[in-house]
Amino acid sequence: MTGRRMSAARTIALLSILVAGMGAATGAVESKDVGILFSVTDYSRPNVTNPDGQRPRIVIEPFAYVVDGKLVNIPEDVDQQQFVERYYSKHHRYTLFSGGRSGGSVEVGQPEIGGECETLSASAVVTPSGKVAGMRMALASNVPLHELDYVRRSTSDAERAAIVSLATQVYTGNGISADWAAKAQVTNITAVEGKLNTALIGSFSIIRRVEERSDTVDAAFLIAEKNSKGVYETTYSWFSSGAGESMQTQHLVDVMDITGTGIPDVVAETSYYESVEYHVYRKLQGKWQEIYNNSFGGC
Repeated sequence: MTGRRMSAARTIALLSILVAGMGAATGAVESKDVGILFSVTDYSRPNVTNPDGQRPRIVIEPFAYVVDGKLVNIPEDVDQQQFVERYYSKHHRYTLFSGGRSGGSVEVGQPEIGGECETLSASAVVTPSGKVAGMRMALASNVPLHELDYVRRSTSDAERAAIVSLATQVYTGNGISADWAAKAQVTNITAVEGKLNTALIGSFSIIRRVEERSDTVDAAFLIAEKNSKGVYETTYSWFSSGAGESMQTQHLVDVMDITGTGIPDVVAETSYYESVEYHVYRKLQGKWQEIYNNSFGGC
């Protein structure tokens, strides 16, 4: 498990400073609480790390505090019982955000703390049903995120072909042979379309089976956008190759706008052997940059 950490004392101090200066911009956040962001995931979906779909339920997992439009790490040593009391027992329902827009609710079920794995996640029920299914994840929050004028949709055949071709280039550019690159499997491809541009976001994997060894997983995650010639090109890419405990995959969670820029930030989840990590990417000066990274939990 990797990721930048912030001690509980440092986090509390920062939150105290930020909360003291909070105004109407934070809306629904109560004075004694800070805002919070959750990923909402269908764990019944088969994927590389869960090939048989062993957990048939919707799960919410916190990955960031939100204070005055800023993302703040949840400390690794947060008191789990206090967290459950504050964010689950007193907040049974959160707003569901899908494709950068509010469109339903998430009702908290049973917290999953106290087991072998260190986690702050909980089972949940999404209304309306079907908003979170398979690889389509979403976000939940008690903060009134800004509504994005974008549409999250499936790709056209031409868009799919374009990003698959770009994924092949990402693989070969990272030392994977053209023969293996051509065998890359699509985990998920999503189009995020606005009035001025469309971003294609995709995750891919190659499983190389080696006799008497753990399978090696070559994973790629990329964002593609049209250039000045109207041709899709890769504007962000991530690649990992590993087996067993060193295996990683990265997938789109959703897009959001917490600062009111009208431009979507991309939230992605990196899955490790027995833990997850969340990344937020933002377009700054024409380039996608990671503005936030946090991980919590694991076995």
